[in-house]
Amino acid sequence: MIQISIIIPSYNDKRIVRTVKSILSQNFDRDKYEIIVMDGGSDKIFFEDTLEYLRDKCNLVIHEKDNGIFDALNKGIDLANGDLIFMIGSDDFLISNDVFSIAYKSFMENNYELIVFELFYVNQNNEIERYWSMPSNLYSIPAHFQLPHFSTFMSRNLIDDTRFNLESYISADYGFFKNLLKKNRKNLIINSPVVCMTSGGQSSKNFINIFKGNIQSLREFGVNPFYIIRFLLHKLYTKSKHHFSMKINNKKREEFQNKINLYLDTIN
Repeated sequence: MIQISIIIPSYNDKRIVRTVKSILSQNFDRDKYEIIVMDGGSDKIFFEDTLEYLRDKCNLVIHEKDNGIFDALNKGIDLANGDLIFMIGSDDFLISNDVFSIAYKSFMENNYELIVFELFYVNQNNEIERYWSMPSNLYSIPAHFQLPHFSTFMSRNLIDDTRFNLESYISADYGFFKNLLKKNRKNLIINSPVVCMTSGGQSSKNFINIFKGNIQSLREFGVNPFYIIRFLLHKLYTKSKHHFSMKINNKKREEFQNKINLYLDTIN
């Protein structure tokens, strides 16, 4: 019985080997989780060795052209068999071996259908740039919150027929989680960073994409000025908090960085 489905969208990114290694290091029965790689038609000559590794280590590798990361994730959801679904980028990696066991235990024992961990943004040298922390005292998650989609577990029942809107090709994750939160199921925030997300992705690689992404997110609120202002203020506050928390507390930053470095040494 598959308990957790891990979906990895990928395109010409050999760092996915590191991602898979971090997944395989989990203290969780390998027969109870599946790894689904949605490769958007990577160059076979450049990527052949990596594809061979993925086909050996993963349950399913789909190698075909798609319409971007959110199209790949939608296809992965359709193929997933697990009770919980977890998505992670091909340039990202886990930094704890107990993530799956904690998430699945929370799901089974307490019926949490949305389980949110924290994450770090790191640069190409795996150095912390910011800490995506979450509030610790929320009874439920408001719809205007932007969730870290690559450190969040969702039940199949919660997702149901919800999919990423491909018209919002930069920020479809915001609308996706907004629709999940509207279902008002039990959710849990775990204040522990367990994923490193490499910066420079589609939504943040340049000013134009940042601007377009915010416009796409704002469309989710229609013309309601209250919700738009609340969203913008919340985003400004959280972005500032994420950036400056690690700059102010150098000791904490160093402790986290050492943890990341040690973990990478164990999986390389």
